[in-house]
Amino acid sequence: MLNLKYIGTMKEDKDIPTWWRSEPVNVPMFENIALPFVLTIEKDVDELLKNKIETAINNFLNLNPNYRTELSDLVYENYKDMLSSSDITPLDIKVASDIWQYVHPEEVYISQRNRRDDDVYIQLTCECDWEEEHGLQLIFRQGKKLTRVSQQDGHLTESDAYGKEDSQDWLLSNF
Repeated sequence: MLNLKYIGTMKEDKDIPTWWRSEPVNVPMFENIALPFVLTIEKDVDELLKNKIETAINNFLNLNPNYRTELSDLVYENYKDMLSSSDITPLDIKVASDIWQYVHPEEVYISQRNRRDDDVYIQLTCECDWEEEHGLQLIFRQGKKLTRVSQQDGHLTESDAYGKEDSQDWLLSNF
């Protein structure tokens, strides 16, 4: 077992023994919907790394619905990109913030980028009505600022996903 501030005791994941899973925790950014947190860092968590993880969790749990509203344009852009490249049925969206009624948070992953910045990232995975196969992920560097909106593809940054320099990754470089 692993005990982390803000989310409590984490137990070994039954399917992936190097991952740790918490009981559901209220996420203020989504009106306190309770979501499990999953630690996917597959190396020993020393005190320094544990502090970085707990800081990222705290930062993420301090994000509120107003911050989510600020992200509406970026999530709406993800929807519009999918709409223009596929034959999905358009959703009833009048303003960008309407996009949230089509986003359904599922889990929160805690990961560490193993190259370049070596930072802790919080990945909020969601189902969404416009991308049923790959869903949506919102990734927050150090848990405090959105640095990626995309389908769930296993990458923490656009630069990692597409082999770019971090300076060419618009959201990451604005961190």
